[in-house]
Amino acid sequence: MNRHRTIMKDFSFIIDKARVFHAIDCKEDSPVYQEVNRIYEEMLEIIDNIITPMILFEFHDNIKAVGLEELKDSNVLIYNFVTLGEDISKKSEELFTEGNYLEALILDTMTNELLFYMTEKAYKTICSKAKELGLSLKDRISPGDEEIPFHYQKHIWEKLNLEGLEIQINESYTFEPLKSIGLIYTTTDWEEKNQILHQCETCKNFQCKMRRK
Repeated sequence: MNRHRTIMKDFSFIIDKARVFHAIDCKEDSPVYQEVNRIYEEMLEIIDNIITPMILFEFHDNIKAVGLEELKDSNVLIYNFVTLGEDISKKSEELFTEGNYLEALILDTMTNELLFYMTEKAYKTICSKAKELGLSLKDRISPGDEEIPFHYQKHIWEKLNLEGLEIQINESYTFEPLKSIGLIYTTTDWEEKNQILHQCETCKNFQCKMRRK
């Protein structure tokens, strides 16, 4: 099928402050709450100034050569890539290198929450496009989660020709910029009930600090 390549770069973002504070175990009665809140506001301004967010996705016929069992029953696969850009990754590394560990932790947690938000934003857009093509999204495959081999990141990188967008992948199959996520969605014929969303209640990543209560 036509790949229906979509790239989104110009959009507003939202960071759930309550989820960020929950993730770093900082409550309002904590003696460091005011300091953490000050740093949060400072990091929010930095993020606003230096992130270069991008959402990219494409629809591909499943050529049955991937080898991942979870993909075999889907005739059409959707490859999705989300990134915050190189500058924000460099800023996080800079804070750690300079010994500003609290600032680095807060920035890292905020950008993780922002990636979560962008992934859901991408999902909703992909759902709309899939419906136009008579498809429903079925499963969301995230390399590294739920026993999905991490090396499938490279498969996503190749399918989306991310090198052409100056996105690199290292020998450990980690995207560069670091604040990036690659996903694969399986599909089925359109049916309203088949629409999916990430559910923290059923996610097997019990160590995730961004997990909803």
